Amino acid sequence: MARKGILKNMKSISLKIFISVCILIVLHVAPDGPQSGRFTDTVRALVDFGTFALPKDVPHHVDVVQIKGQLYSVIAPGLPIILAPLYWVYRNLTSIIGLPMNDVFWGGFNCLANATLTAPLLGVTAIAMLDTLRYLTNDTSKQIWLVFISIFGSFVFFYSTYGIWVHVYTMALVFIAFNLILRKRNNFLIGLVLGIAQIIDYIAILPISFLIGFWIYTNRKANLKNLIRTGLLVLLGYSIFLIGLLYYNYTITDSPFQTPNSLFLQQANQQQLSSRSMFMLPSIASLW
Repeated sequence: MARKGILKNMKSISLKIFISVCILIVLHVAPDGPQSGRFTDTVRALVDFGTFALPKDVPHHVDVVQIKGQLYSVIAPGLPIILAPLYWVYRNLTSIIGLPMNDVFWGGFNCLANATLTAPLLGVTAIAMLDTLRYLTNDTSKQIWLVFISIFGSFVFFYSTYGIWVHVYTMALVFIAFNLILRKRNNFLIGLVLGIAQIIDYIAILPISFLIGFWIYTNRKANLKNLIRTGLLVLLGYSIFLIGLLYYNYTITDSPFQTPNSLFLQQANQQQLSSRSMFMLPSIASLW
């Protein structure tokens, strides 16, 4: 009975934290941010024109690369794909009231994206943080304080409210995967979460590499046969999205390991504008 009472109390606290995080994020969303154009331009191209290539006759943001005469945003394809259904619904609803695609339109979409996608994701992340902190302290009040400090006292709050930022999605998915590994939950699910983080953000490969190492460490006592079996489940979940990302790279750059962002870097260097570049994945040639 006592155990059931504790579990019920934990679920109650988790639900309250989830709701609190969602409400606070929704109340602070801003209509625009410095990197929102990267994603809104690509989402519009994907839904309205059926391609990741940006239409040349429509104003676009600065971080684009020209490949085979087409313009592409220097981002991974995952987040635009996730945002596409939301944009389709939003576009059709706003067309009913005759709202043109101006700053008000896109400001509303940015707020809607953060309220319906970012806020719930951070709510789940907060629950994962709470669960993880139980390994460090049994003081519930300390756990709750640390969760809210992590969400609202760091750059997470900025990234989740000031336009659309891919970093908050990456952080959230990586931490959720960390919690799943710590609790030794479904290995296929761990791979799926890591795969989603990868197809959303190229640089997610860095924390994913550390998490794979942590997964191996937590399973170090397993026999070799079981380690291989569970490892294949993680790899299977991760590969679903990794293959999609590699195919995206191939269709645009003719190489699965050449990202649009790395080509943007090369073009920026040629124009002595390397300061405009963000992170990139090294090409296979540079690893030899």
